[in-house]
Amino acid sequence: NNAWLKLRFMDEKGNILAETGLIKPGEYLKTVQFTTAPTSGQKLTMKIMGYEPETYHSIGAVVLNTVAG
Repeated sequence: NNAWLKLRFMDEKGNILAETGLIKPGEYLKTVQFTTAPTSGQKLTMKIMGYEPETYHSIGAVVLNTVAG
């Protein structure tokens, strides 16, 4: 993977609950710090955004819906 990635977790209203910095190739996250902890059963959206290295041009995004455990 040559893309830089960024993750964003949002509640149903679109409020950002957690966001990472750029994750470069070869890096990984063990945990993500939430500013507001979701409650069990709360619906969440995780947006994964990709960027071209060095230029920060978007190369796309994907949105995943999930439920907090």
